[in-house]
Amino acid sequence: MGTGEAASRPDQTPHFRHVFRDSFLRRGFDAFMSNLDTKAKWLQMVDQLDCTVRGDYLRMDVSLGGMPCTLDNAEIMDDYRNLVILQPGSARLAKEAAIGLLVARFFFTLDGDFEKPVIGLDLWYHGTIRCKGPAMAVVEALRRLSLDNVDFVTDSETLGAFGGVQDICPACGRYSKTVSFTLRHPGEIMNIYMRVNQHKQWRISGFPASMSSFAEKQYLYDQFGRLDHGRPATTPCNTCNPAADSFRGKRRKRTSVTSTEERRNKRVCIAGDVAD
Repeated sequence: MGTGEAASRPDQTPHFRHVFRDSFLRRGFDAFMSNLDTKAKWLQMVDQLDCTVRGDYLRMDVSLGGMPCTLDNAEIMDDYRNLVILQPGSARLAKEAAIGLLVARFFFTLDGDFEKPVIGLDLWYHGTIRCKGPAMAVVEALRRLSLDNVDFVTDSETLGAFGGVQDICPACGRYSKTVSFTLRHPGEIMNIYMRVNQHKQWRISGFPASMSSFAEKQYLYDQFGRLDHGRPATTPCNTCNPAADSFRGKRRKRTSVTSTEERRNKRVCIAGDVAD
């Protein structure tokens, strides 16, 4: 959100020199106050952003009109609120900002380890989309925004429809949406979006990223221990967690070559007389 921008007066040559408006002190004061405006810094920051995440940043500048620029005056806060409401396009920007903040509550977790990359073949990845905080409140807030035809998509494929309350686990109360997709290799950068009406889309939390980075963050390469340390809020749920989670972190039993050969060379001896 911008701090407000007052309309600048057009530059014109005065008929006479005004000692208070055109003096060196006044011009120096105006130059100092212009440095406090964040618009130039905002434009500089947006210009340095990567094009893939530039759309995630929103700014709204409201024209103050003839109102004094005393933002710390509590008596005129209602007037400032009305300015924001009457600003052209404010309703659209406010809705986009609300959707972006709500979608940012969703995140992705990779279920289990992935296959070894093979040249020329795509790899399947399976994961679950979760929600930070109270899932029911976030889902209901999205419903009140009257969003139609909402689904989860990547840069190249559709993952599935957003089920809303139906995606909330009845056992643990957490949001759980199982998704699967293919990538060429674990280091490929990808995104997961929540798309509305097959047009506008918002990126969920944690992206852009690669599956190898998710594996490192979730300690999927570790053989022992769990990241949740047995906390009830993060422990697996038997209803919404995949069955593969119960085998995560367990090693397969090793079979030595020597013991295998010994079993192959063993002979069965039968006690008793041998008939001719």
